[in-house]
Amino acid sequence: MVVSLFVQVSTLGLGELFRPLEYIDLSRLYERYAILIDLAIYLLIFVGLAQVTLGKRFQGNGGKAIAIGIGVSLAISLAIAEQLLGFSLRSFGPIAAGIFLGILGVMIFRLVQHLGGGTSFLRFYRLYPGASFNDRGRAGVLCLGQ
Repeated sequence: MVVSLFVQVSTLGLGELFRPLEYIDLSRLYERYAILIDLAIYLLIFVGLAQVTLGKRFQGNGGKAIAIGIGVSLAISLAIAEQLLGFSLRSFGPIAAGIFLGILGVMIFRLVQHLGGGTSFLRFYRLYPGASFNDRGRAGVLCLGQ
């Protein structure tokens, strides 16, 4: 059953597989149901935060109920404030893009550090002892030794 499903999906191709999704206009969908979509996002955020912060203090089923109750009430309150003040999560788009790019930069920097790189080329030189740099120092062109 699983193999036949995989064979059918692989013969379709990605274009045919995602063809039904080309008619979905996410922007118009968000404009129409912004408050509900934002409420769902707020619920995920606030219930998760309440469970992380209150989970150790109030353990068991009662603690989970308290965390969910606080998270739901905060989410509904923010959704109502959003409606009254006339803003939505869409207005935070440029800020979210900046935060995403910052997080991506930190992740790439950490990956380079983990792989043995870092803020200086000395670590690179340690990995490739035959490497030498031209007279401009760190900004110079890397020339691999003989």
